[in-house]
Amino acid sequence: MPTSFPATTATADAPPESGASSTTGALATVPPDARPEAGASRTKSDVTKTVAGDLTVVEIAFFQAYELRLGGKAVAHTDIRDPKEARMHGFIPKVARLFDGLAPYDQVALILWWNPGNMCEGWRATFLGLRKDGSYALSEDIVYCGAAEEVVTVSGQSVTFTIPEGPPHHPAVPGALTPVHEWEYRSGTIRQIK
Repeated sequence: MPTSFPATTATADAPPESGASSTTGALATVPPDARPEAGASRTKSDVTKTVAGDLTVVEIAFFQAYELRLGGKAVAHTDIRDPKEARMHGFIPKVARLFDGLAPYDQVALILWWNPGNMCEGWRATFLGLRKDGSYALSEDIVYCGAAEEVVTVSGQSVTFTIPEGPPHHPAVPGALTPVHEWEYRSGTIRQIK
């Protein structure tokens, strides 16, 4: 049954809503020789230029806490040290793609949330509607565990996010296939269509 999710709307000056749940900058893999020693802290960030300002992924605590910032203000955050973290199994944000001309926004960013070393091709996806005045709308998360890399297509005023059929990474039944899952993002809302 299709499910529609309303967007969370805010401005870059307002704090993100608690629990608010491809192409440009992405969070780079950290080579082993660049990793800090246990207990050390550092900050790392990657920046994507958008119509609403810089969209930045900031690593707050090494492989533990991240923020997605728009114009320097937090839009979303994750912290796996918090047992109530909704994105526990997909906590690292990556700006995967920017889309222009998707009304009612000037631009829309597709954010993929991933977890290194998991058995899924991905865990979560979120759309971030952006306006030139710095306001934004963060959609609900699409939650999935894909057997294959997601397919993203644009058609008119909508984006379709598809997880293709494929063998599961950890097959419970040999020869079994995971079914196709598909969502549509249109006018700031997400609707599951398969």
